[in-house]
Amino acid sequence: MVQVQRAKVLLLGAGRGTRWQHYLGVQKYMVPVDGVPLLENTVSRLRENGLTDIELLVAHDHDVSASCDVKHIQPWPTGLDSDKLMSSRQHWNSEGPTLLLYADVYFSDCALQEMVHDPQNFVRFIGRNRESSFTGCDHGEIFAIGFGPQQHGFLEGVLATFGSNERKPVGWQLYKRLLQTNMMPEQPNLSFVHIDDFTEDFDTPKDYDVWLERWTDKPNAFRARRRVREHRFLFFGVMIGMVVTIVGALAVNLLF
Repeated sequence: MVQVQRAKVLLLGAGRGTRWQHYLGVQKYMVPVDGVPLLENTVSRLRENGLTDIELLVAHDHDVSASCDVKHIQPWPTGLDSDKLMSSRQHWNSEGPTLLLYADVYFSDCALQEMVHDPQNFVRFIGRNRESSFTGCDHGEIFAIGFGPQQHGFLEGVLATFGSNERKPVGWQLYKRLLQTNMMPEQPNLSFVHIDDFTEDFDTPKDYDVWLERWTDKPNAFRARRRVREHRFLFFGVMIGMVVTIVGALAVNLLF
């Protein structure tokens, strides 16, 4: 079901990106992609997909000019991991779906088209559950979270259980906690949309550099790393098997 008219997009741009201030002289969601800032690339393509109610959430001390509404927030009011999501709470959509997107992510057309589906009674995660076959990233990522107004209270309750400085990023923490609540009353349905293409989160300048190198050489970017890893494990398994066989044969000869 597609109900993009009522959906509100919140681009989360208030993270701790201090290491980027000396890189290209811009915030990480403003690095160039196809000749325009990443943020503007995302906003224009969201609108092409029918999503027009778009807000960029930035820290109070960030002076940002953008083609969408810019809202200043306090990004870390409590120091807990949940702040990254809860700092946007007052901007959640009370009349339709809310889509939380990380502003420092490049979204493919496929990923953006997945966002126009109304979550209804779902909390919907859009991400990658393993390493990328395209971008060089060696781990999974969560790029966006969608939910309806009927999930607001439940999500607040789950986010209230977060601690601080846990090892997993906040998106994965939320996904894991929601999986653990599947027997609770009124628990919303949960879905995960796996996207393995050029959609990527630029956590560090190196992430952007590697992505850009692959992006400019798209025909040769695909690398089936998981299969290579599996073949490597198979090789070591064969070697270990041969060693055990030889040791076993020697032991039999010595004993008999």
